[in-house]
Amino acid sequence: MVDKREKGGALWLIGDQELTDLIEELRKQKITFTFAYNGSKSTNKRPAWFTSYQG
Repeated sequence: MVDKREKGGALWLIGDQELTDLIEELRKQKITFTFAYNGSKSTNKRPAWFTSYQG
């Protein structure tokens, strides 16, 4: 996990399809993640799921 929300960024969960069950459980709680196959600079380009800070 990489948390960049305090700087206006996203919360990243590093991984791909192995996180699908977790992502579905979070969606039931109205927490929406989007998958990024190539990740980001924050994940060192590793596949990851992200959500933006809504505070």
